[in-house]
Amino acid sequence: MSRPLVDFARRLQPDADATTADAVVETAATNRRAEFESALYRLFANLTGASAPSVRRRSARAVYQLSEIVPGALVTYGTELIPALDDDPARPYIAGSLTHIVYEGMRGETFRSDREALVQDLARQIGTDTTVSAVRYLSRIATRWDRIVATVEPTLVDGLSSEDEAVRTAAVRAFATMWAHHLDGTDAIPPLLDCTCDSSPLVRAHAIAALGDIAFQDRGEEDAPVAATPEIIDAGTRLLTDDDERARYDAAACFAEAHYWVEYEGDRCWIETVDRNRIDAAVDALVEALDDPSTPVVRQAAAALHIYARFETRALIPHVDRLVDYGWSVQPNSTLIQRALKSLAADHPSALSDHSSFLLDRLRNHKDATAATILGRLAPADGEAAHSAVSSLTDLLGSPKHTDRRTAAKALAEVHRVDSTLVPDYVEALTEAVDGTDVNTKPGMGWEPLATLAPDHPETATALACQAVDRLTEWPSPPDLRLVYKLGEANPHTISPVADRLIDLLDHDNTSVVGAAAKSLRGALMLDGSVQIPPSAAAALASRLDDLSRSARMDAERIIDVVREESTDA
Repeated sequence: MSRPLVDFARRLQPDADATTADAVVETAATNRRAEFESALYRLFANLTGASAPSVRRRSARAVYQLSEIVPGALVTYGTELIPALDDDPARPYIAGSLTHIVYEGMRGETFRSDREALVQDLARQIGTDTTVSAVRYLSRIATRWDRIVATVEPTLVDGLSSEDEAVRTAAVRAFATMWAHHLDGTDAIPPLLDCTCDSSPLVRAHAIAALGDIAFQDRGEEDAPVAATPEIIDAGTRLLTDDDERARYDAAACFAEAHYWVEYEGDRCWIETVDRNRIDAAVDALVEALDDPSTPVVRQAAAALHIYARFETRALIPHVDRLVDYGWSVQPNSTLIQRALKSLAADHPSALSDHSSFLLDRLRNHKDATAATILGRLAPADGEAAHSAVSSLTDLLGSPKHTDRRTAAKALAEVHRVDSTLVPDYVEALTEAVDGTDVNTKPGMGWEPLATLAPDHPETATALACQAVDRLTEWPSPPDLRLVYKLGEANPHTISPVADRLIDLLDHDNTSVVGAAAKSLRGALMLDGSVQIPPSAAAALASRLDDLSRSARMDAERIIDVVREESTDA
């Protein structure tokens, strides 16, 4: 046993040594409480009153060792240790001691009141000389026990408006790190918005991080979005050009993480809660941030633009030239910008027409799959470029990489929709490319090409889709086959055999397969009775609901409801 604990034990029993110190301390803490408390107060006096840093450090080490042995005996002294958190020599040991006291010394329901009392005592320290330490430690405790957050939060909200910069920093950091622990945050939004204009760059950075966490949390169907989202977006846009790198980084990260899940509705994005002027301003600032001198800021800005493009792309149109330059350069997350451009080409194909020559060169000379995708999507706006790309796209169908073959097949499908005469050997080449028996190809990889085949070649499309369904059981994590709805939409006669195979899988031993089948069949319900799911299959699915993932369970419940409604109507 190290010397600081031995010295403490000798205050209780003079002949204590390294082999007996633990037992001496445990016995005194239980049976000789008055002596233990007297020795403890002498230790605390050295911890906070000694002028020599070495003495304070040694005392802090002794407290830490005591907290390992008798954490419960130190519960009532937690607040007396708080001032030492501001002492550099003592801080690491005291932080560890408090952690032991709260985590180990307060286990079980017996200590709930003690734990909450300690938290309340810490909260009351706000406004005293130990304010910074108390605020700093409040969040550390609250992240362990979510029930304490309600006790802590009002105090932290008050700290956001403190005149002491150190207090504001500690409080705003708490909100930036506690969001995952049932933090409400509603009352904190106004002062946090004020903190985005704070003179301290660290406060500004933590504030925008906290606001993003509060505004863009996953939420239930009945939960209303945060009313102040427009003001939060304004603050994030402004901080993208802040003088401080950390503030710019957290602002860009706020946009990069500003997508969330709404129960029964799916993924949502920040753009749904603000007006178009704000969207344009934010996207303009994010594109400018691609030239930021800080690589981490650039990486987050690129990620944020990619997230934005998943939901809409209109605001990217004025920046096409810059984005194309960035996407095909050696820059952080440049592939994410390429993905954003693919989304832009799908929504606004004419926006990339001026870059068709560059894209053709990338396809012909570099077998660039991204260029292939974009050229296919340009077909409605630039038939000449699409015509020029057909030969190279057909060549790409012979690539040894299944991802290249898939990309080429999809691009040819796009061209075929616009002008089928441009792809004379389309069916044969496409059939070979999306062959469901290819062991290197994940099942369901090409619903767009298959849907394109369906109107004129339903037998081929159906056969390939059935092969993909039959292979669902071969994959450890089988994907859902989105092709069911697309096939049925293109030609209702193609999906009956596919649906029959999927219905059979609803009773499969592997719950991942069951979930994939349910998700695949969910689309068929929108096809006006093209697929009939028997009650027995719905019953089998109902018995497996608890084993399914959240998204698969939602689809399964929808299937069960529809089958029940159809049975009632009959």
